[in-house]
Amino acid sequence: MSTNSLPVRVAALLDLAAATYAGHPDAEPAISALRARLAEPLRVAVAGRVKAGKSTLLNALVGHGLAAVDSGDCTRHVTWYVHGRSYEAMASVGGELRRVSMRRREDAIDVDLGALDDAEIDRIVVEWPSPRLMGMTLIDTPGLGTLDGMLDARGRAFLLPPDQPSAADAVIYLTRHMHAHDVGFLEAFHDDDAGRPSPVNTIGVVSRADEIGAARLDAMSSAARVADRYARDTQIRRLCQTTVPVAGLLGFGASLLTERDFVLLGRLASAGEDDADALLLSCDRLAARESEIDLSAEDRAHLLDRFGLFGVRLARALIQGGTASTAPALASALRRESGIDDLRTLLATRFAARSGLLKAQAVLTGLEQITRQWPIERDDVTRGIEMVEAGAHELAELQLLVAARNGALDLDDEALGEIDRVVEGSGLTARERLDLPNDASDDDVTVEITRSVERWRRRAEHPLAARATSDAASVMVRSFEGMLAEAGQPAGSSAQLPVPGAI
Repeated sequence: MSTNSLPVRVAALLDLAAATYAGHPDAEPAISALRARLAEPLRVAVAGRVKAGKSTLLNALVGHGLAAVDSGDCTRHVTWYVHGRSYEAMASVGGELRRVSMRRREDAIDVDLGALDDAEIDRIVVEWPSPRLMGMTLIDTPGLGTLDGMLDARGRAFLLPPDQPSAADAVIYLTRHMHAHDVGFLEAFHDDDAGRPSPVNTIGVVSRADEIGAARLDAMSSAARVADRYARDTQIRRLCQTTVPVAGLLGFGASLLTERDFVLLGRLASAGEDDADALLLSCDRLAARESEIDLSAEDRAHLLDRFGLFGVRLARALIQGGTASTAPALASALRRESGIDDLRTLLATRFAARSGLLKAQAVLTGLEQITRQWPIERDDVTRGIEMVEAGAHELAELQLLVAARNGALDLDDEALGEIDRVVEGSGLTARERLDLPNDASDDDVTVEITRSVERWRRRAEHPLAARATSDAASVMVRSFEGMLAEAGQPAGSSAQLPVPGAI
């Protein structure tokens, strides 16, 4: 890691804060917690209204049955799933972690809290040795808007603490239909004390996407159109970096698919069309209708619980079409069709690639809260925060993205689209960020970056440009110069442009 990277500068600032507040009974442990946060994996909360499918999606992402997905308000406590060397669970009471018993089942784990008072538990921490948790801690939250006021309050207290930054670095927000209350939550989540809302740390998910098209074989295509409409909506775009459709149950079921499941689905695929179509007309029919097909009611109920009606219909079509002739091939195809692979890719390119930035931003906000809550006469920490923020191009890019999506810049749609592509796609390849074909040569990339530098420099230096537009253009120049440096080319005289101020 570069000695001038934002996380390194923030770590140095934490050293300064620790020395400044040494011996302070409240600030010192708060600074220690921020230091640990900067070093640990990115914290990604899975949030949404009750029954949006949060726990199912979390299981699908990890590929293991962790969170309970039974009917009712399943998630009663904020539950952290972290990578560990062994399988164990702990409950936090007053900030103190206490080991509790845990029983593994195929599709979930049971945590026994014993004699602990349910109301006193701050959170539950589950350690699980999964590679998918090594770079990202997933946090399951109680459903927002649940009829149980205590559960709703727990979810909101974690995601929207009234007097401190959120403990989550990023959020996957699930919704079946984006309503005003969903937009209201996202606005509240981004309304931090520093006044820097950022769509870069939120991904929207149209959950239970297979239900949008009534579980027809084209259901995911219908859901993709809905997600695309949300992704292009002006109000939602300023709160979420993008929105994607996911059939969480199918994604989770694909990770659990066994040879026996494949055999059962194969029987359905080889059955007569009339018998199979009659059975697959609805969930009730699949679960309980009398049929000549060699599948017991228990087998059919199992397939329905594991894959959903859409998943069973899709598996039958894939087997009949010859594209899934083995259990592993079918599992891979179902997982791909569920959208979970696309979401994993987004998490890797948009969240994991930016983990240092997202964590550093959260720590800076926490340090600002400390300096306001416990002010001191000689506040070197506050000045240090201001210096880091003024010199951090990564933060300037985030401010630029927010300004572009909020309509605060007097730029045409083409320029705004370029900002979105270059800044939002910082984890993508240079060709993708430049909107060049994948087979574009390195020379083509260099030429296009150089042209972009000159074009945005002219905007920055235009005598009639508004201050916000000029600052935005300067940020873009710096971004393109960074791409040029990564390509191994000198930035030229444009490297002498001053660091822009806040947008």
